Amino acid sequence: MGIEALSQRHERYSDETFPPHDWVFFNPHNKTQRAIGFVTNFEKARAAAGLPRLTSHAFRHYFISHAVMSGVNFLTIAKWVGHKNTKMIEEVYGHLRPIFRQEQMNMVQMLGTDQIVGKYSKEEPQAVGM
Repeated sequence: MGIEALSQRHERYSDETFPPHDWVFFNPHNKTQRAIGFVTNFEKARAAAGLPRLTSHAFRHYFISHAVMSGVNFLTIAKWVGHKNTKMIEEVYGHLRPIFRQEQMNMVQMLGTDQIVGKYSKEEPQAVGM
């Protein structure tokens, strides 16, 4: 319903000529600026979509987190959210990658085995009871 409400708003002003943009929130009365009342418009769209109360920043974090957990390429996400490179995505959200989570679970499953002791320790593995 939220996307539908935004589409209807966009269609309502579709007879006017707008400069090309991909803005979600725009000000149809001042065609060269984004909406001045972003917070108000964001809140209306959030409510119309039936989403819980989220700040725009929390919603952005939620989006990026779920994109990473779904396996979307970091460079793609970085471009979507306006970053020049993937550094911030890697540092803040890298632990959410499915492969990272699987690697961590594999390590937990190997705890106490010679595989993990020998692989991640400088000490030689000791036999149990020695």
